[in-house]
Amino acid sequence: MGTRVRVGVIGAGGIARGAHLPGYAKIPEEATVVAISDIDEPRAQQVADEFGIARVYADFNEMLAQEELDLVSVCTPPFMHCAASVAALNAGVNVICEKPMAMNAAEGEAMIAAAQQNDKMLTIGFQSRYGERAQFLKHLIEQGELGDIYFARVLALRRRGIPWWGVFVEKDKNGGGPLIDIGVHTLDLTLWLMGHPTPTAVSGAVFTKLAKRPGLYSRRVPIDQSRYTVEDFATAQIRFDTGAVINLETSWALNIENEVNAYICGTEGGATLRPLKILKEVPNAGLLDCTPAHEEGREHNHAGQFAQVVRNVKEGTPPLVKAEEALTVQRIVDAIYESGETGQMVAIE
Repeated sequence: MGTRVRVGVIGAGGIARGAHLPGYAKIPEEATVVAISDIDEPRAQQVADEFGIARVYADFNEMLAQEELDLVSVCTPPFMHCAASVAALNAGVNVICEKPMAMNAAEGEAMIAAAQQNDKMLTIGFQSRYGERAQFLKHLIEQGELGDIYFARVLALRRRGIPWWGVFVEKDKNGGGPLIDIGVHTLDLTLWLMGHPTPTAVSGAVFTKLAKRPGLYSRRVPIDQSRYTVEDFATAQIRFDTGAVINLETSWALNIENEVNAYICGTEGGATLRPLKILKEVPNAGLLDCTPAHEEGREHNHAGQFAQVVRNVKEGTPPLVKAEEALTVQRIVDAIYESGETGQMVAIE
């Protein structure tokens, strides 16, 4: 491998333009995007012109055959994550695939198998782990500041924030609604903070109560409710082999204030992520709330993610987000949807 990691991008949509390509552009001495593919070739060409990418392909298989790549970013809709990732891995290329990992756990298992068979890195785009708040809190937890963590409340709530563009609202292409769009980010982050206990059972419920209502307000773009086939709110209780429990709430449309947060509760203290606050008890004295000294500001999680992934490729080191951990998130998601459909608690093997 040369001094720069040679990157190919599959999919020229919003996540490629808004996260992956700007992320690589911030580290020009470390990585170069040499090619991009999209079934909409004119769109791929437009993106290539915008970011100075040398070659454009309508078929990612042709790109994989023609280019000498070290890393591929899979930025397609979820229904293509498995096929694109497996093709890249079988071509001997490392992969960072956007979340959700796949449409279901079976596809995720196929992706991991391809990575193992080809001895290549597979990581998933859960960029929340790379943020300053998350890293600080992870360090505190590893130092034992919260003790035994036995409960967490995970929120990814929008009052009215349905992404009507692309295929977000089509279940056969996106796999689900807010649960797999925004809920998985905070769920993955919380599992990581808790040290990845093994999930054993899920009791979940999914609703589509507001998204198809006539006259629904949308602050983003004109809406086509006839396309809407996913949930607009999901909630679940997730149980783990340690006895710990996570309560999850995630929505695109709910009569509630917007909030993205994680509340972590342990025997020696608790924490909230936004704003970052540590909640402690001083024995025989009282309660103590602590905040970090640094300014919160807006975190650039994506930039940290791509810088780290490129280093992983160059150094042959494991990624922060391991594919097996992402597969656990996918298994929980599958169980939430199954529980919502059946009304029964679902065991996770």
